Amino acid sequence: MKKIYILLIGLIVTSLNLSAQYNTPGTGVDWTFDDLVANSAGAVTEIAGVYFVNEELTISTGDILSVDEGIDVKIEEDVLIRVNGTFDATPDEEATFTAKDPESRFKGFRFEESVASVIDNCLIEYGGGIKLVDCDVQISNSIIRYFDKEYSTGAIDLYHSSPDVYNNEIYENAGPAIASGSTAASSPQILNNNIYENNTSNANTPQINLGTMAEDSIRIVGNTITGLYEMAGGIAVTTLMGGEIECVIKDNLIQNNRYGVTCYGSNISAVITNNEIHDNNIDGNPDTGGSGLNFYGGETNTAIVSHNKITGNLWGITIQSDAQPNMGQLEGDIYNEGMNEIYDNGNNEVEYNLYNNTPNPIMAENNYWGVDNADDAEEVIFHQPDDGSLGFIDYLPILTGGVNVDDLDAEENGIIKSVFPVPANNHVTIALESKAAVKIYSSNGALMLNKQLGKGKTTIQTSSWPAGLYSILVAGDHKTKTRTFLIAH
Repeated sequence: MKKIYILLIGLIVTSLNLSAQYNTPGTGVDWTFDDLVANSAGAVTEIAGVYFVNEELTISTGDILSVDEGIDVKIEEDVLIRVNGTFDATPDEEATFTAKDPESRFKGFRFEESVASVIDNCLIEYGGGIKLVDCDVQISNSIIRYFDKEYSTGAIDLYHSSPDVYNNEIYENAGPAIASGSTAASSPQILNNNIYENNTSNANTPQINLGTMAEDSIRIVGNTITGLYEMAGGIAVTTLMGGEIECVIKDNLIQNNRYGVTCYGSNISAVITNNEIHDNNIDGNPDTGGSGLNFYGGETNTAIVSHNKITGNLWGITIQSDAQPNMGQLEGDIYNEGMNEIYDNGNNEVEYNLYNNTPNPIMAENNYWGVDNADDAEEVIFHQPDDGSLGFIDYLPILTGGVNVDDLDAEENGIIKSVFPVPANNHVTIALESKAAVKIYSSNGALMLNKQLGKGKTTIQTSSWPAGLYSILVAGDHKTKTRTFLIAH
């Protein structure tokens, strides 16, 4: 039997003990860089319209540093900007924060117990990291590039923090674009970013590298994640040191990495849907990577995998230890319509679209395997018929001819008119065009509701349901449609 080995992913928490040379007084004042020039006794200076941060700087608790115009800020080598108050950088034109000398990077930014800080429309480069400690910061519409790992492993590094990170370009940093420590309990919302060619140090880390979650689910949605360095993976969510993870990985393009996505550990519940995962084979060694999707861990490592296109990887989907992802199940307590396209993945001239390297049965119904009949599908799936010690994969029925775009459209011209509010909290309202049978499933496939609903609006109480992603299956008028919604308590 061919064995699959995946190298462990390092998650590092750096030291938290740092000092500053100039502190704002903490009197609740809204500061600008001009105010810092006037009051910091040379810690911040200005020459010809360019601001220079010459010493370590702290924005104290209660104070605000505002940036509302497109200024240029150059920061001295090894200088740290610490924010215990609020950093409100929302300029009308792009503001730049860079090293005074690109060959001698500044240490970076540290947000600690900061309230309502925003980095928007900024270019931040040649630093040592943006570390968030016990705070939730918005980082949006910005460029973050050319960081080393002097201050933090990730370009954006999280410790008990759950930022909103969206619409950014994050590239050519020495470590991951976004990282959290294995026990650092963080739930970032990573949305619509262009993340590429990070891990220039070529360490064994992915471009998004996350440990255990905080109270909310982790969401990685709508991103492009493109690799260059052979040791850099795409996305890793891991519980190597304990904790749990609920995550949504949706609508991403993940390409040219060492691997696409790995869910590594136990107590992981993932929804992985509508992603395009291809050509994650940059390492070239099938014994150390190359999976489009990899699941490694105990039976509590679960996922609902649907509507993904997985092609050109060394392995399509690999399942190890006792992990229990579900790639498609049309009947039973768990419903997953599958509809993944998994084809042309392989190595050593053998096609491996799904490899069950566990002793457990796996559900993978209603998917397209690049072939038009069940016998040919069997040839590209490795499981019990190939090795009696492995579990059987239930892959019938198969889809033939690929997945039509109309098949993936579960929202238009259907019997579900609307689902609101978004996100839901204590209730969700479903509006139907006609009477229908409605089932609602949690992200781990648990049936939460099974009820006949009438035409029009029906409100369902959800206050006792855990936060996370839910799927609605509606059957009526000879049509079956699905919709997803979030609960965020």
